[in-house]
Amino acid sequence: MKKLTFAILIFLSAVCLAVAVSCADSTGVIIPVEISYAVEGGSTKIFWSCEDGCTLDLYSSPSKEGEFKVVAKGIKGKEFFDDRLGYYYKAVLKSARGEVIKSFDAFGQPDDFFADTVSVLSPSDSAEYVNALIEKTYQDNFTGEFSDLRRAFLLHEGEYSSKINFKQVYYTTVAGLGQTPENTKVSYLENKNGANGNALINFWRGAENFTVTGDVTYAVSQGTSLRRMNILGNLTVHDSGGYASGGYVGNSFVMKNLTSGSQQQWLTKNSRIGAWSGNVWNMVFSGTINAPSENYPSLKYTTVERSAVSYEKPFLTFNENGYCIFVPEKRENARGYDWNEEGTLIPWQDIYFARADRDNATTINRALKEGKHLFLNPGVYMLDQPVCVTLDDTVVLGCGLATLIPTAGNECIKALADNVSIAGILFDAGKIASQSLLSFGSDEGFTSNPRVFDCYFRVGGRIEDNVAVKTALSIKANGAYVDNVWLWRADHGDGVGWDKNQGDVGMEVFGDNCVAYGLFAEHFKKNNVVWQGKNGYLLFYQSEIAYDVPSNAEWADGNREGYSSLKICGDGFVGQGLGVYTNFYRDITLQSVIEVAGATNVTIRHACTITINKGRTLHVVNDADGVNGFLTEFIA
Repeated sequence: MKKLTFAILIFLSAVCLAVAVSCADSTGVIIPVEISYAVEGGSTKIFWSCEDGCTLDLYSSPSKEGEFKVVAKGIKGKEFFDDRLGYYYKAVLKSARGEVIKSFDAFGQPDDFFADTVSVLSPSDSAEYVNALIEKTYQDNFTGEFSDLRRAFLLHEGEYSSKINFKQVYYTTVAGLGQTPENTKVSYLENKNGANGNALINFWRGAENFTVTGDVTYAVSQGTSLRRMNILGNLTVHDSGGYASGGYVGNSFVMKNLTSGSQQQWLTKNSRIGAWSGNVWNMVFSGTINAPSENYPSLKYTTVERSAVSYEKPFLTFNENGYCIFVPEKRENARGYDWNEEGTLIPWQDIYFARADRDNATTINRALKEGKHLFLNPGVYMLDQPVCVTLDDTVVLGCGLATLIPTAGNECIKALADNVSIAGILFDAGKIASQSLLSFGSDEGFTSNPRVFDCYFRVGGRIEDNVAVKTALSIKANGAYVDNVWLWRADHGDGVGWDKNQGDVGMEVFGDNCVAYGLFAEHFKKNNVVWQGKNGYLLFYQSEIAYDVPSNAEWADGNREGYSSLKICGDGFVGQGLGVYTNFYRDITLQSVIEVAGATNVTIRHACTITINKGRTLHVVNDADGVNGFLTEFIA
């Protein structure tokens, strides 16, 4: 059992020379200069030093600013065991005569786990305190599309004040810590139009694993998610009809109406909704109860009754053993949400809680080699070598849009083991070109069954310097599972241009039997996605071709006019609910947005292309057209 020790040193006068030195007050009572804790077995040991006859009053709270309740009073001796883990403590030391010698501020295990970028909250926190935290984050990052600020709000179980409004901005996560979303209740959650007056750039945020007792407005675009949500009202994913380009809801319950309104596209997976309204370009449902019926292309719905193979994202939770990560088991033929699923609980002793202010690739790799799983606190991690995952079943869980940036042309994460889960991370290209930002397997050996959840890849926009990556996500693994991934070569921000932010391909899949639910891929200079492996399955694809193509002569793919967004090379591929849009700055011709390159037994169902600005697209798939750019089925 690992022992964690955290000491609070309180120097009471100038004559205190060191930790081990004691001081005396005017009465001659010996005053300790230290109070500490350690975890022993399943208990938290609090220990202190004082002369005989002193007593300690001990209080605890799950949050640092919440209500501290009595654990025990008048504790005699020099130590006390609390049979709980993961709490904050306050203590008051008293003399034998009952006089207060010293009151100790809050301390405890959460401070060792979480960076200052995490706010651990409980229902006893005042509405004024919580709203002040939220408002500061809101003001700091409302316009911070490329800011380095990262923030997470972790909510202990219980019902929170109805005066608290969890409004989100860039790089924020709000997450419940209960085993199910029903354990944690808030009244308000919202994401509204951004500083540009719409939601088209409302990226990089998420909410998961709690109940909202009223209506929710969640106007977002790519790089966002709602997971394990229990919404007891309406869910509206636009704001007053403003432009929006999302989005993802998974393993959730919406009691009333889910309204997409002006959303261009949306994926709802393994959920139950009261009803659906909205119909723009590409609305996709998988395993969703009360999803609308198909009538494509009159209604732009793709509805799949069950999700054949489905995994849910690992999540941080809190129980009698403290903080842990829960990894849900695989579901087959899933329909509707499942919050009581079977799974594996990873205790805190087996987790390395990394922090951007103290960790680097060397310290993280050391922990992974020791068999730890990885929790990445919110922050920006500069990596001069890849984080190497070499042990099977490892979980790497990011929080608050933890961001990884390579500094030496390296990968951010290289996973060379089976059954690895990577979740909740923003991968950002560096100034020295990388082969990839995240890779599974290698040419020397494919791996099996990796899983990726809520991971977003960015090439450019953050800094003026040129950045580059050849292929953002490389999958040399069989049975890979991709769930809500956005691959983006920036079309705006700093350092953006055809010769500045360099990215050839967003994702390349080499393995067989790989599955993707919710794949967003935009603006790469060649193909956004290349699917080489056999028997692939893709449900919901949102893509934009690069805006800044200089000319057809410079952008020819062999004899083809331009690069397709999705290039399918593997036999047995099935794709459903695919939408690809063009917004060229110049008069560019594209042969087709989807290309089946010699593969057989390929089925494409419900695919569309939209021309937003200049240029022209000749076909949807190969030489197949459709009705005004909407193709019901293509079989090769």
